[in-house]
Amino acid sequence: MKNNTIVYGSILTMFLTMGGSLIAQNNALNFDGSNDFIAVSNISLNGYTAVTFEAWVYPLSFNGVAEDYISNLTGHDDASGLLRIGDNDPSHMQENSRPQFAVVTTDGVDKCNATTMMYANTWYHLAGTYDGSNLKIYVNGNLEDTEPHTGSISTTETSINIGGPNSSSRFFDGIVDEVRIWNTARSETEIRQNMYKELTGGESGLVAYYNLNETTGTVADNSEGTSSLDGSLTNMAGTEWLTSNAIFGPKNYLDFNGTSNYVDIPSDASFNNTTFSVEFWLKMDDTPASWDGIIDKGRYNPFQDWYFLAINGTLGAMFGVPGIGEIWFGINDNNWHHVAGTCDGTESKVYLDGKLQGTATGTYTVSTNGIRIGYTLTPWYFLNGGIDELRIWSDVRTATEIRENMCKNITGNESGLAAYYTFDYDYSPGTVLADYSGNGNDGTLINSPNWTNSTAYNTWLNTDDNSWTDTENWGLHTEPSSTDNIGIFHYIGGTSPISSTTSVQNFIVDDTFTLNADASVSDNLILESDLDLNGQTITLGSSATLIEGNGRLYGSSGTITTARVLSNITAENVGGLGAEITTTADMGGTIITRGHAAQSGSIQRYFDITPTNNSGLNATLVFHYFDAELNGQNESTLELFRSVDAGSNWTKIGGTVNTVANTVTLSPIDAFSLWTSAQNDNALPVELASFTVENKMHGVLCKWTTESEIENLGFILERKLEGANWTEIVSYKTDNGLMGQGTISYPTEYEYLVHL
Repeated sequence: MKNNTIVYGSILTMFLTMGGSLIAQNNALNFDGSNDFIAVSNISLNGYTAVTFEAWVYPLSFNGVAEDYISNLTGHDDASGLLRIGDNDPSHMQENSRPQFAVVTTDGVDKCNATTMMYANTWYHLAGTYDGSNLKIYVNGNLEDTEPHTGSISTTETSINIGGPNSSSRFFDGIVDEVRIWNTARSETEIRQNMYKELTGGESGLVAYYNLNETTGTVADNSEGTSSLDGSLTNMAGTEWLTSNAIFGPKNYLDFNGTSNYVDIPSDASFNNTTFSVEFWLKMDDTPASWDGIIDKGRYNPFQDWYFLAINGTLGAMFGVPGIGEIWFGINDNNWHHVAGTCDGTESKVYLDGKLQGTATGTYTVSTNGIRIGYTLTPWYFLNGGIDELRIWSDVRTATEIRENMCKNITGNESGLAAYYTFDYDYSPGTVLADYSGNGNDGTLINSPNWTNSTAYNTWLNTDDNSWTDTENWGLHTEPSSTDNIGIFHYIGGTSPISSTTSVQNFIVDDTFTLNADASVSDNLILESDLDLNGQTITLGSSATLIEGNGRLYGSSGTITTARVLSNITAENVGGLGAEITTTADMGGTIITRGHAAQSGSIQRYFDITPTNNSGLNATLVFHYFDAELNGQNESTLELFRSVDAGSNWTKIGGTVNTVANTVTLSPIDAFSLWTSAQNDNALPVELASFTVENKMHGVLCKWTTESEIENLGFILERKLEGANWTEIVSYKTDNGLMGQGTISYPTEYEYLVHL
């Protein structure tokens, strides 16, 4: 339980709040390659004329048994329907690191072999389908082989195994996640649009579904709902469950050499929209020596269209829309950064790491051009850098939509999605850049850009383990570092992280989250859900920004701070903290700290502004606040109060409130110090020395001490449960023990037992 103490008018009101918890398991199962497997009884594919097996797999090694090097993944042991790796059958020889799908039907045996050579310690999505006419195998959503075949599946087997057989040596050494068995032949579009998300369990044609999200025990639940198809972990202790990043976080990106390679995407009607958005992760490998093409639909083409180009001679880029104009923005380093451009037909915007960089207006005319990645359509300006997670939309993405999705995968079936390129086609010899939107906008790799491990962003996986430092809990399987872009997102169930001291590049919070240690952010701290400071300190770097979208900072203790060099600034909201300053003076090195503890009766926000040069500033301060911080104050009468002795005493200075903009503006200010806001008809009546809460047998004992009181009528106690409204417990009007002392300058102790 936490408490907040608030003073307003000549009455002290105390609020008691009860804490809650958030967020999901994203687990998988580890097989030892020796004798581990899951046995599923009471299931037979006999008579099926259509079937699909699919799973995410992470091999740790490959079967090295010379005479039988197959690794079974899921299906009947007799191969009447079996997804596996390798085959030593001379008629369908397959290396021990290449996937295969096999069936046995009334017309005989057939197998199709994937071309991808799998590598250890890498996630792959595998799918095998049979529709009564053709056998197909997909790797990461890409069709790699088709074999004509007919007949219905013929088998006497009545069980299916996952991870190995119930005999022989065909066991899989690695991790398995998201096993799905269907009585339909899933299409390439269906596979692609569902491989990056969990199923509900009620999908048409789903026979069995093992999301393997358990944390303990020896039962693999069938999330399709038929309990008789639950799997039994065999030769396993039930301790093999572990965190999975199969469908979360980046896996690979394409690295372009700056001289010859690129991706060509043909023209398609889904790209030809007067409203559109384009977003991607970008890593520039060096300072461009030309106007390198990043994503181009026609900058130099006779039929011009939108484009993202690098800026010649600097680590920067531009977003251009013909008829509207170009917006230039700096990138300034060789780290990963998220770029997003939007256009509604008359206005374009560009965002870097979720922060708006600029806008332009005009009239856009769409073309039917194709798109190139890493190269301009004409002439020949090649990108030296990397691209990951490219998404092209037919609508205008809002700032919130961009921020909420930039540090995580999307599913591919979102409304308005024209193309989605994950760049996760793991080290294959193929030349296809797969589109996972379902629109078939696959790209072709030209001159072999390199598939490379991506570190574009790092997502908290919301497992049953809350350790920030446990690398298995993160999408990259690494603890966040100073160049990481991290995201804390909401999933159903699971565990919120207990944070450790950390330094990151971008930090996105999209679920209610409590900070448990200090944090440093070099670029943007983006809040789409609330963040409780919880007594910790957030330090923003010299160019970092706090972006409070749908969320805000709060907390009865803790601060956020930044140090900047400020000189001759106009309406600068320093670091996005909400202290907007205008002055022609040179303030020099300036530290600005924001906190949310009420200052003896103020709203729940204050700023401590400490310039090196702190006199003769003739400055204007615009003090920003949220409605949720009003703390019972009469908003229409808010003014600014100043303390020059670290909050011991406060003096009303004045100011003009704007209740629509949620600001209080004051000018001129000769020198800065500690500032807060409160209603102007009170002189902050109570100086509070302490407030404690103690659990008792019959309730909660609240104790507080005032150092001094000015015309204090008394105290009101209120409480709330999380998600509920504040309700009054007791008032000085009904309990004489809560009467104030009027005006005094000596300490006074109070207490009240709240009965629960």
